[in-house]
Amino acid sequence: MRFNCKTGIGTDLRVRQAISHSIDRESIVKDIYQGFGEVPNGQGYNDLTLGFDPAIKDYPFDIEKAKQLVKEAGVEGQEFTISGATANRWLKDREIMEAVGAMINKSGLKANIKLVELAEATTILYELENPIVNGSFTSPSSDLLDADRVLANIAKAGGRVSLYSHPDMEKLFETERAELDNEKRGATMRQMSKHAYDNLPFMPVSQSYWIYGVSPKLKMQAYPTGQLPMLRMQLQQ
Repeated sequence: MRFNCKTGIGTDLRVRQAISHSIDRESIVKDIYQGFGEVPNGQGYNDLTLGFDPAIKDYPFDIEKAKQLVKEAGVEGQEFTISGATANRWLKDREIMEAVGAMINKSGLKANIKLVELAEATTILYELENPIVNGSFTSPSSDLLDADRVLANIAKAGGRVSLYSHPDMEKLFETERAELDNEKRGATMRQMSKHAYDNLPFMPVSQSYWIYGVSPKLKMQAYPTGQLPMLRMQLQQ
């Protein structure tokens, strides 16, 4: 979920933290994905990605903590509108969006899940000058398995769908992008991952597995990004 850190009650970090504490990610993976997924470890990319920090774990599911933070922020009973697409674009997306809304309601906020057609959801997501909602469901990805793409889109000033900016994060971007050594880049991006975890410009909810049905006559090796390149397929005799 991309948070609106620019206008509305989502500008208060305590609200974003409360929402993250209200999400039972283990339940989403077990009951909605039926085990075909995993918790995101507080990051918008998996452990194959350069910049993934194995030390980061998800915000613990703690409704009492969520209620406390909502109360401290003075937003009890206030509406929190979240947009999403009804197009079944991602695995079990509607079920997850509705479940997240129900979980947020238990925190003391009033979640309003605004499920609209894909074109309208995309328009809302890309409206950065005058944000329409408090949050938007989306699914970041990086074909290069590099955290820069995800973070630059959603957690950098001027990012394609970013409603967040912070001078510390901008300095880390400058350092990382000036470095040619991937090991050093990875170390800097782990700091960026930690910054995103602490400040919540977006909230990772879950990570689904890619599921394939493959004929025994087909030899295939998929990319970890979910791509199915024809050059890696061979029909067996």
